[in-house]
Amino acid sequence: MGLEYRYSMYVHGDNDLEYAKDLGYLNARELYPDLVPRSFDTYAKELLDGKVAAIHEGMSIQPW
Repeated sequence: MGLEYRYSMYVHGDNDLEYAKDLGYLNARELYPDLVPRSFDTYAKELLDGKVAAIHEGMSIQPW
């Protein structure tokens, strides 16, 4: 299975942006060029500090 995965990534090019575009997937960076994404580190720090808003109303964020 590991060899098949590597073949699809490196030889066949299944992880390329061009391949995704050929399949019809949208690129958020092209759709919203002014959007500045948050890094995972920033999001995790805000989550642990309790600064991240809940995804759904009434849902509380409790990391542990």
